[in-house]
Amino acid sequence: MHVYNPCSCQIFKMNGGDKMRYFMGIDNGGTFSKAALFDENGNQIAVASIFVPVITPKSGYTERDMETLWQANVQVIREVVIRSKVSADKIAGVSFSGHGKGLYMVDKAGKPVYNGILSTDTRAWKFVKKWEKDGTKEKVYELFRTFLSVSRSVFWRGFSRRSRKYFPKCSIFFQ
Repeated sequence: MHVYNPCSCQIFKMNGGDKMRYFMGIDNGGTFSKAALFDENGNQIAVASIFVPVITPKSGYTERDMETLWQANVQVIREVVIRSKVSADKIAGVSFSGHGKGLYMVDKAGKPVYNGILSTDTRAWKFVKKWEKDGTKEKVYELFRTFLSVSRSVFWRGFSRRSRKYFPKCSIFFQ
């Protein structure tokens, strides 16, 4: 089997006489960030996880400090590499997953413009219900091929009103 590695822009042979390659998975769940390293045969080599706190400034609000989340990822990746004793250059691929339909906004430089809003956030549930009734949900799906969730609705409602001045020219990462 041949695999293309876009990071090093080379094709390497996965089986046969070549050296073992490894793959890392990173999961940012609702409670923990975790990284695990696997060999090309699917054997787990090392794993590390760390608790990442949820910020609840008001009832129904669930947010995460994006710098804290980033540092948690750095820490679990570093710990997995140390525990595995596998050189980082032997890691052929990295994949990640998240906790659900969260909202993470960054500016052009990649810096957070607000806390990440978790999929468990309920501050905008009334708008989701309204938009399901008035057809907005389907219109958004046609444009973006994704459905509005409560956390996304926080952005859509705010962006369409006063938030343009707070979030000018930002990139949005939906999960």
